[in-house]
Amino acid sequence: MREVARLTEDQWAGRWTTGYTGPDGVRDGYRDFRGTVPVIVTVLELLERRGPHGQDWWRYGHEGWETLDHALDNRDDVRAYSVREEQRRTAAKARREREQREREEQRRRQEAAAWPCPECGSKVYPAGLDDGWGGGAAPGALCSVCQSRTDHNAREARERAEEQAVLEGKRAVVPAG
Repeated sequence: MREVARLTEDQWAGRWTTGYTGPDGVRDGYRDFRGTVPVIVTVLELLERRGPHGQDWWRYGHEGWETLDHALDNRDDVRAYSVREEQRRTAAKARREREQREREEQRRRQEAAAWPCPECGSKVYPAGLDDGWGGGAAPGALCSVCQSRTDHNAREARERAEEQAVLEGKRAVVPAG
């Protein structure tokens, strides 16, 4: 039986069709059995012992002995692939929904922890909840725009004071004439 299976494989095996390649490179597909003939074999001893409804049948391309209805089923066909494809779609949808819920929860925590900027009133987010828009401040601090303006004004005031000190130092050094 094994030799007959090997010699006739082109007639019963079906053509493999790749329908999906996952992000991890795992390929999935199905066998197209159009134009093929299922070959199912048994031995008289099994039929005599268990009858035609037992696990007496071996279909070429399947593993082990099966009942007749299982042996006649094309388990690797497009129906089985469709079930796996639906499972992948369902899992992907569940993953997207979970990620969306996590983003919404993160946003809710950010909003709950925010306070208004003491100068302009825009929302300021505490450290550890930085959303990429200048958050991450200490509680009660200015927003990043107001803090930047405050830092800039302080830097300019320091530079003016230093320039003034230099000018006053030169005046003090010049002898009166």
